[in-house]
Amino acid sequence: MAKTLVALFDALDDAEAAERDLLAAGFSDMEVEVLHNSGYGAGEGYGEVMPQLEGWGAPHDEAVAYAEGLRRGGALLVVSPRDDEAVNRAMGVLESGDSVDLAARSAEWRASGWTGEPPPVMVKPRTDTGGDGNLGKAAEALRVSNAEAVPPPPVNPGTASPSAVPGSAADAARQRLDHEDPERR
Repeated sequence: MAKTLVALFDALDDAEAAERDLLAAGFSDMEVEVLHNSGYGAGEGYGEVMPQLEGWGAPHDEAVAYAEGLRRGGALLVVSPRDDEAVNRAMGVLESGDSVDLAARSAEWRASGWTGEPPPVMVKPRTDTGGDGNLGKAAEALRVSNAEAVPPPPVNPGTASPSAVPGSAADAARQRLDHEDPERR
């Protein structure tokens, strides 16, 4: 029976070296994946990785410890071997590498005050919409331009849309587009 193996490494370079060793041992890049905190929702340490770890079969306590290692700057190597023989090969490669002893590391963290439970996941409002919290000038101009250039369809096909009123901003934009691109007529 195939299963998913997860190993914690203190550094991304160590996880990538183990990944190379697994690839050299015949595993495909579809069977091996490296996760690190800057790319995996681990700013809070737990983000998206907790449900995945538990989905791969990691018991809750181990999943929390793996996520804590990720939060502390480590990297996870995930291997999904095809069969039992491949599981044994992967275990051999991982045991010869620099992976962290998760039980010993968890004990160290607990001794320094870590509770072993993830903090509540909090969704933070997005603030990267232009540097100053506002929509960037180019995006705002595009939004306004699109709103003027593409008027909504008329409610009743038999009546003119308010945006088709001669002299309206939408009518001026439509005339400008028609003038610039004769094929749009």
